[in-house]
Amino acid sequence: MGINELYWPPFILYEDGEFSGMEIDAINLVFKEAKICAEFVIYPNSSRMLAEIKEGRVDVLVAATETADRKKYAYFSAPYRVEIMSVYAHKSVSETQFDIQALARKGMIFGINSGSYYGEMISQLKKRKMLKYINLPNAKKRFSLLDANRVDFVLEDVLSGNYMVSDNQYPNVVNTGVSVSVVPVSYILSRKTVGLEILSDINSSIEKNASEILDVFR
Repeated sequence: MGINELYWPPFILYEDGEFSGMEIDAINLVFKEAKICAEFVIYPNSSRMLAEIKEGRVDVLVAATETADRKKYAYFSAPYRVEIMSVYAHKSVSETQFDIQALARKGMIFGINSGSYYGEMISQLKKRKMLKYINLPNAKKRFSLLDANRVDFVLEDVLSGNYMVSDNQYPNVVNTGVSVSVVPVSYILSRKTVGLEILSDINSSIEKNASEILDVFR
């Protein structure tokens, strides 16, 4: 399993050589039922991990959004949680209506994770080169730059974003209340190394443990 976020609370934390957090708890639950052992390998960013999935050097990644391009080289499990991507801003921002396309036209800078999916609108803005953004490989870096007012906005999973704002590490960061996407996420599995039998076992485990998985992400 590829991991790039070493500080992505409450989903993934890495301390003293050990991983913990919601995503780790969920994968341990799913894999135990499916009788699969997981080994975690650290990568510098999620784009690199997707490339490794494509080449078959990584078997599984967590929290992946199904897209047509990714389906060419990977399988997707049944969804196991819903991901809400919200817009976070520096508290000094004077905007009262957060129209993403209007903000993009103004040249506002967004901090994003290069391998994350933020919905069709963001994808189209990037494709048409209308979105000014900086790829930042971990949540701590994204929020640190936003807190220092070096980027205008950050797009982040609401559970992680709200967690990081609530612990007062980033006193200048606020959640605008605007969501750019609400999508189910799955485990993504390399077509080169994972067979359909394993995919079926994982899907069966997700179904059997649905209520326990839901409790993990409450």
